[in-house]
Amino acid sequence: MTVRFLQDQPASSCPGAEPTPRDSYREGYRACVERLTRVLPACSVLEPAVSARLLEHLRRRAAGATPDGGSAGDFCGPPSPSPPPAPMPSPPAPPCRQSFWRPW
Repeated sequence: MTVRFLQDQPASSCPGAEPTPRDSYREGYRACVERLTRVLPACSVLEPAVSARLLEHLRRRAAGATPDGGSAGDFCGPPSPSPPPAPMPSPPAPPCRQSFWRPW
């Protein structure tokens, strides 16, 4: 039964090709934009004009438009991991105190 179900499923456009991480990222980005399109207007977190501008910006990015006219592949991709923050310098050691000599 399962085999028959799988045989009836349409083949993908690229047989044997698995989605690349970039494709997965784009699909996730588009799904997020779609969700925001439904949720953001219903919330009163942002002013309507700001909400509309934000959604328009996200839609343009999802469609592949970039400010410099490049393609989405050049500009939009998974963020690279940021370097860890520089460690805070440790406070200076307290000055060494001379201990008193005790005869006991």
